[in-house]
Amino acid sequence: MKNYRKILVAFLCILGVMILMVLGDQNRPVEAASVYQETDIEIEPELIQQFQMEADTLTGDHQVGYLIYFDEKPDLTPAYELDWEARGQFVITVLQDAAESAQRDVRSYLDDHRVSYQPFWIDNLILVEGSTQQTFNGLLAFSEISALRVRRMMSIPEPTFEDFGQKAGDVLPTAIESNITHVNADDVWAFGYRGEGMVVANIDTGVRGTHEILLRQYRGTATSSDDFNWLGAAGGSTTPVDDHSHGTHTMGTMVGEDYTLTNQPGMAPGAQWIACDGCEGTSCPDAALLTCAQWIVAPYPSGEMHLADSDMRPHVVNNSWGDCGRSYDNWYQDSVDAWHAAGIYPVFSNGNSSNCSYSSPPGLNTVGNPARYGNVTGVGSTGQSNGAYATHSNWGPTDNPDTINPAGYANLKPQVMAPGVSIRSATNSTDSSYGSWNGTSMSAPHVTGLVALMWQAAPCLIGNYATTETILQETATPIPYDSGNGDEGPGNVPNHATGWGEINALAAVQVAREFCSLDATPESQTICAPGDVQYDVRLGPGFTSDVTLSLLGNPTGSSLVFSPNPGSPNSTSTLTITVSGSATTGEHSLEVSGNSTSEVYSDTVTLHIASTVPDSPVLTTPGNSAADVSVQPEMIWGPVAQADEYLLEIAADSGFSTVVYSATVTGNSHQIDTWLNFDATYYWRVRAENFCGTSTYSTTYNFATSTSPTVLLVDDDDNNPDVQSYYSATLNALNYDFTIWDTDNSDTEPTTQTLNSFDFVIWFTGDEWDVVTGPGDASETALASWLDTENRCLLIVSQDYHYDRGNTSFMDTYLGVDSISDDQYQTTVTGTGFRFGTLGSFDLSYPFSNWSDIVTPDADASVAFDGNKGYAALTKNTGTYKTSFWTFPLEALPTATDRENALQTFFDWCGPVYVYIPLVIR
Repeated sequence: MKNYRKILVAFLCILGVMILMVLGDQNRPVEAASVYQETDIEIEPELIQQFQMEADTLTGDHQVGYLIYFDEKPDLTPAYELDWEARGQFVITVLQDAAESAQRDVRSYLDDHRVSYQPFWIDNLILVEGSTQQTFNGLLAFSEISALRVRRMMSIPEPTFEDFGQKAGDVLPTAIESNITHVNADDVWAFGYRGEGMVVANIDTGVRGTHEILLRQYRGTATSSDDFNWLGAAGGSTTPVDDHSHGTHTMGTMVGEDYTLTNQPGMAPGAQWIACDGCEGTSCPDAALLTCAQWIVAPYPSGEMHLADSDMRPHVVNNSWGDCGRSYDNWYQDSVDAWHAAGIYPVFSNGNSSNCSYSSPPGLNTVGNPARYGNVTGVGSTGQSNGAYATHSNWGPTDNPDTINPAGYANLKPQVMAPGVSIRSATNSTDSSYGSWNGTSMSAPHVTGLVALMWQAAPCLIGNYATTETILQETATPIPYDSGNGDEGPGNVPNHATGWGEINALAAVQVAREFCSLDATPESQTICAPGDVQYDVRLGPGFTSDVTLSLLGNPTGSSLVFSPNPGSPNSTSTLTITVSGSATTGEHSLEVSGNSTSEVYSDTVTLHIASTVPDSPVLTTPGNSAADVSVQPEMIWGPVAQADEYLLEIAADSGFSTVVYSATVTGNSHQIDTWLNFDATYYWRVRAENFCGTSTYSTTYNFATSTSPTVLLVDDDDNNPDVQSYYSATLNALNYDFTIWDTDNSDTEPTTQTLNSFDFVIWFTGDEWDVVTGPGDASETALASWLDTENRCLLIVSQDYHYDRGNTSFMDTYLGVDSISDDQYQTTVTGTGFRFGTLGSFDLSYPFSNWSDIVTPDADASVAFDGNKGYAALTKNTGTYKTSFWTFPLEALPTATDRENALQTFFDWCGPVYVYIPLVIR
């Protein structure tokens, strides 16, 4: 190849001299050409062509820009053995020293010829803004130069999009976007991994730093400075701005989340971001991209490159830009290699067919550069939430011989897929603008955010590109696709259209954690001393050398041994703890640690030690023969030494042949979570248990429950249809005493005097909408007076109360209503919260027209039911009274059992209101 270049260069050089001589004979204003000579310097033919084109313009001094590459490539492999801080410093020191040495004479030559240029240490090259051919020819004498190449212009793949306007309110926000839940990122958040401690970056069109979903995550917000956090390489701005929206959109998919959690389009919303503006509009000049590449390794304040600080570099960088080249172009390769050496993970979008004028799907070998590179993760697109190949996404293979994937699949592109259709994220229009865009540019940020999640969960992977990419690929959801290339894996996975498949964030993080962990099992054990217990200690492959094991917190009176110790990475050691009869009893937290050359991981297990069978408990509350006890009492007994748990039993007879309630608890008290019968006698007892055995039962106590509270059922329907039977049948099934007050479709409603005879009021309106519905002015006043008397509980069930009455003062003050949207046609409801959260989901079946509402609680109320259209029911608890307002009918619940469960839950929530007992948490 080198000889071919020599021949080609020699031919072109001779041709150039001949042309210049001819041009000279024609009295054209050309400059004298230096004598070309055979050279080992690689010269791109396009570069000589550019000089010739300039000569043909008859403009005198013909200026052409180009890139000067140097032979010296320092060895960066020692960086991979260093910690994060030392690794970054090593890389910039070695690269800067190499560039200073290699470029010194050439820079002096360019200075002498008054050439404008920009030197880079990231790639050991000089970018010449423009020089004459004579100056160019003089460079051929410098043996340290390896290549002279044309300038590059990359581009942003222009996405297709739907603009959501100037404000978030222009569309209904969906909180966590469906593309994020589709790849299971929210499941990762549930484990506590949201990207905290990680820094992501993009090289793009910039970022609108003040956007509501990006302001909090911007590292410059935390440091109160744009220094080291932003560089306007293309546009020159000293603060984060975006002249296109593309970079704002991609950053939103990486980390976006607003303060109110109304908009959550980001994969890793706990991570911080920094950014370099590498593109003007959709054009990305090589000077800006190289400047950004260098800044990513060692950020610096705008205009102060001498302050470059590798400690401020990001962990992962997103690149949704490239070209449409169909052959490997290594012009940016050294920059990517430097990122690797510094521990920075590079992600590139695979490119869109439309931007390269390809058909759809584009077919083989359509992925451009630098996504073609063997050491970047190339990302293609799937549909937003269907996991299928999106036909705009470009294909591999690459012709880069260094692209080797797990299982030996060479030249594979893309590596993985991510959603890239209708991806909603931030735009640059305002601080609250959003757009739904399509493209592999939208897909790549999903992977960038996932790397942040993986590295937070598994710190030993930080800087480990190979293992991280392998985990991404091997945990991806396969998308079989026959690309027709013939080298796909079994079942066409992997392949050159969809790679290894679509990312699965939860699976990737779980495998990453296992790789970087020490895992001791089981989590908890109990022993009756003396004796032995054993734990298996699994050592993850993230350890890089033999692991010395130790235990912190071993109980006094016990000994331990690990076998083997030290252990090997990706193996298991057995921890045996020998507990003597004199060992300290109780629960002990034990920290198992593994220490190798550069990694320390640990896990915590518990060991509970008992040495004797526990004594019988002594009952305290309710006392023996106690009367007027709540039907939902708290049972209390004295604690017993060494007891691990207690068995509580309540029976309807003293012989306990009919046990009506039992519970196994760890403490010495228990709040019964269902109601006993009113006006009944019960018997209760407790026994203590531990690993050594079970005590005898305590002495049996008995108690009598209070009499049944009275319920007033206000029938305020218009008997068309008559739905009273739904309520009376439900109350009868629940064994409640109740009195019916039928308004007979009139204003004859209960007064305060009537209400005062009851503890509960249930007021329903059915389908009554053609006259005033629900409590009138007088009844609202009466209900308010009744509630203020203390220990009252009210349920109003009405889909038309607000429709006819509007927002009354009673609704605001006593029901906790902030606002209501009438006639929203709820078709399903699901209970929420501590009590009502056990109910549903219910598919509503209306015995009349569906005019149900959406209700919004004020600050003093809570949601009881959530519907498919919005909140459907509220509760309010002041300590003096409790109220609940349902904007869908009880009679719409599909079965009698559903209605019984719903109404019983209301009573459970009310509690025995005539004796107000605050909930005590023990």
